[in-house]
Amino acid sequence: MFLLCSLCRLVNRTLYQVCPRRMINTSSLQFKDFEDGAFIPHYAILSHTWGAGEIGYQSTALVFFEREIMYKQRQGTKTKPAYHKIVEACMQAYSDGLEYLWIDTCCINQEDQTDVHRNVKNMYSYYRNSRICYAYLADKHNRQGVAESGFGQSRWFTRGWTLQELLAPPEVIFFNSYWGDIGTRTKLCAEISSVTGIPEDIVRGSTSFRDVDVQERMSWSVLRKTTRSVDRAYCLFGILGVFIEPDYTEDLVTAITRLQEAFFERYPEKHSEFAGDGVDLLKMLTRRSHRARYN
Repeated sequence: MFLLCSLCRLVNRTLYQVCPRRMINTSSLQFKDFEDGAFIPHYAILSHTWGAGEIGYQSTALVFFEREIMYKQRQGTKTKPAYHKIVEACMQAYSDGLEYLWIDTCCINQEDQTDVHRNVKNMYSYYRNSRICYAYLADKHNRQGVAESGFGQSRWFTRGWTLQELLAPPEVIFFNSYWGDIGTRTKLCAEISSVTGIPEDIVRGSTSFRDVDVQERMSWSVLRKTTRSVDRAYCLFGILGVFIEPDYTEDLVTAITRLQEAFFERYPEKHSEFAGDGVDLLKMLTRRSHRARYN
């Protein structure tokens, strides 16, 4: 019995370390903060591209948020896009039987650097340990099928952070701007592979991307952009399987250099993949993939 209890505590601690500390309750629409060692229930997670007027974490955010919902219900009016995105994601998670949802825009306190750094370092694990990921394509308005919707031309496929958000979760469901179901990652793996240059077996998850050589993994990221240049390094944490302390005062070269040092320390056997042609992570990141075809 003692061994079983110890094992349970270990599992709970492990879940706590790699799952979000703050999420939205999908029924009450209130933040829920989980304490150290608390059991983390199954949760959904949102993958999206940031737009104007995103809702950040602040003491009055959800108070105003609730007022918006009440007004919408009484008047039948549309909420602001950022609120609408949160509401619809919560509704989808609730309908899927999931009590909690994590969204980066409002669940991270951008004014607290400790909170920012912790979430950036653990973000890959958040997606990996989620029950389901909803990929919201805000620029896809067509209610018809994948071919007609221009699925592969979505801005979502051009962003740095969405690479690990595509590959880490157990499954991804894509939604258009009306929250119409476009399809799952599994169902759309051929289209996704064509757009991203990532092999279909990797997209499906039948083969781990960690089994792919570093240069190919890096090629998936070369055309992707981030708002802050240094995030081009930080968004690779999960893809490379190493983590460094984020520092938003450094430049991209410094961040990539630190990331490469951490990578070789963690995987010394990978030196051979860099030998011979003088290639390093920075050069890999600036090379154009021969497989990806999006603009």
